[in-house]
Amino acid sequence: MLQHVFLTQCSGDPYGCGGPSPPPSPPPSPPPSQTCDDDDDCELGSYCDSSNHCYSCDYISPGQCDDESGNCCTDVFLSQCPGDPYGCGPTPGSRCDLSTCECDGVSLSSLRGKTHHAPADAEGYAYMLSVCGEIPKDELPSGCQQYAEHPAVVKYKGDNPADCIEIGSVGPCSQGECGVTGTAQPHGGLELVYTYTYGCTNTFSLMMTPGTDSEPGQILSDECSYSCAWAGLADGMDQYRCEHDRCVKSGRHLPGVEKAACETICGEPPRCVAALDRLCGDTQDQTSCEFCAGSHDIQLALAGCKHEEISTFCAATDQ
Repeated sequence: MLQHVFLTQCSGDPYGCGGPSPPPSPPPSPPPSQTCDDDDDCELGSYCDSSNHCYSCDYISPGQCDDESGNCCTDVFLSQCPGDPYGCGPTPGSRCDLSTCECDGVSLSSLRGKTHHAPADAEGYAYMLSVCGEIPKDELPSGCQQYAEHPAVVKYKGDNPADCIEIGSVGPCSQGECGVTGTAQPHGGLELVYTYTYGCTNTFSLMMTPGTDSEPGQILSDECSYSCAWAGLADGMDQYRCEHDRCVKSGRHLPGVEKAACETICGEPPRCVAALDRLCGDTQDQTSCEFCAGSHDIQLALAGCKHEEISTFCAATDQ
């Protein structure tokens, strides 16, 4: 009995008593996992799960994604889990960052949170799409409300909204290829490709170019492939501002307008207007302005001023 008590306390049998030893104690419980807000808060080989704790990438498998963002195909997730455990597969272009509404360095922020519509095709299907996220459920045609998986593009019959098919998703999806990628194009353009697998691998290619069109153009379809052009990339258009009487390109984070609009309000004023502004610009009303102009008639004549120009300039002082 004493031997058993001693060996219970000293399970390694340091005295060499021999005989069977009691089973070893279980290992201590692992410390709680690290809390996180984003995947890159975790160590390489782990990700931020839906409970905001870092977890091993081995937990992810095709069709099972509990990343905090809901998307196991983002660039950030795949940099943490380079083995692609969800099975996103190789895709051309750059995966889009839906949180910033940017694809391959091209901003789409002016289209964030909006649902757009394209005209019906030859088969009578109209199209609905959301560029930077999924279409809100309450805006979906009835036929897509129950089974759609993070839909970005659907086609439907206007006279029969129950006839609705999802053809593009921002992901993640339960099976097959799924998600959106973007490839920057020359002159500020961007090609977006939305993919969704249902019956076949549907791809919806949206070629965006700088412009102010509020809605995309006609959709072209060939079985499971769809394409469309849209000159609605306002973020990709060069913006201009007036600086020293010249229209110059505005910096990325500075306000601006289209070049044509800038040129209507900016530019070096005519010699007469410049002279009037220099000599009489401080006058408070039309009468005092005209008196000033008469006092400087020689200088204004040398500047090419005519009576009509002086009258127009001075009339503006009363406004």
